[in-house]
Amino acid sequence: MAPDAPDAPGRPVVDLATLRRTCAPVARWWEDHLASGDADPDTLAAALGPARALGPVPGRLGAALAYLVAGCPGLDYASACAAFTHVAAVGRGDAATPPPRRLAAPQPSLPGLGAHLDSTTPSAIPNAKGPPT
Repeated sequence: MAPDAPDAPGRPVVDLATLRRTCAPVARWWEDHLASGDADPDTLAAALGPARALGPVPGRLGAALAYLVAGCPGLDYASACAAFTHVAAVGRGDAATPPPRRLAAPQPSLPGLGAHLDSTTPSAIPNAKGPPT
């Protein structure tokens, strides 16, 4: 079983409707902030109230909520923006935001292909055109 599986032993299970209701006030605050530029901390604290009451949530959403509830420790703007965007997407009922891309390990080349690709010059590749001139 994957460590982030929602049904992993000891992991809390939270239904989607509850998560959407919890995230909806944060979504409204974030949309208002993006539209107006205002970042009223009292309104944000009230919007995060349901998330505080919900308790731990597994996965990326849980990590985003915990980061926001903790007051965005270290205030990394990219992380804060990503957390607000993810929580707001859930609060609006949007499709889940894609997870951050991880660089995959290089794949081994196909047998026999390496001999044709040893050189970076186009002449090493049959029927290849050189760079535009």
